[in-house]
Amino acid sequence: MKSELTIKENNFLIELIKSYETKKKLSDIQQLIKTLSNKQQRSDAENKQLKILLSAEKLKLDNQLKNKQAKKVIADNKKQLAFETDATKKRYGEAFVEELKNFANQPLDLSLADFLRLLIENKHFTDKDRKWLSNFIANNSNSNANQ
Repeated sequence: MKSELTIKENNFLIELIKSYETKKKLSDIQQLIKTLSNKQQRSDAENKQLKILLSAEKLKLDNQLKNKQAKKVIADNKKQLAFETDATKKRYGEAFVEELKNFANQPLDLSLADFLRLLIENKHFTDKDRKWLSNFIANNSNSNANQ
């Protein structure tokens, strides 16, 4: 039984050989594929060897593609996280500005603690942040009173 390349394998081989033309240095496997593909008459053993080499090269290329896609997903996730973080910061900034607008016509004698209490009362923070800020204000008020 003759071991010949399938049409799919042959098409892949043609693509590989074309891609090798642009490379300056080929790996051992790539050089062997190129050498075997250039032979006019290949034995069954050479065809089997070429099939194995093509399979290995395809697996390598598939892995490279998967790695590239995974890196793109990670980069996209980082961009999305940065965007969401920036949006969150801007929302907090907007909340601060909105509260300050309430005092636009008054002299500014508001302490940071009073301002934070106003923000907490008007629910500009999550429950977790409100608890932390309340403790922060209480601890700093106590330490300031002790000084």
